[in-house]
Amino acid sequence: YIGGRWGKENTHTVRLSPEFYTEEEEVMAVIEKAIFSSKNEGIAGERFADTVKRLGFEYVNKKLIG
Repeated sequence: YIGGRWGKENTHTVRLSPEFYTEEEEVMAVIEKAIFSSKNEGIAGERFADTVKRLGFEYVNKKLIG
């Protein structure tokens, strides 16, 4: 799940592609891609949930899973 946020603004998470990750290496690779994606495509000070919203879930999903 990605894109969730809780606080002044609430955003529900969205499930990544229906693939199920069971290996630690697979999970860590997706987390690493999310960090790099946020760093490379996020705006300074922007929360990851806002980056996902701005770029679109389908695009981010493809970047993380594809």
